[in-house]
Amino acid sequence: GKGGGRPNFAQGGGPHPEKLPDAISRALAHARKSLS
Repeated sequence: GKGGGRPNFAQGGGPHPEKLPDAISRALAHARKSLS
């Protein structure tokens, strides 16, 4: 559906959990750019 997330994204960050906060902030920034 619409959400833009990868399937593994909901499972806690895949192979690099320490990078999850950065991935989230980048995803949010990308979403904001797409929506505005």
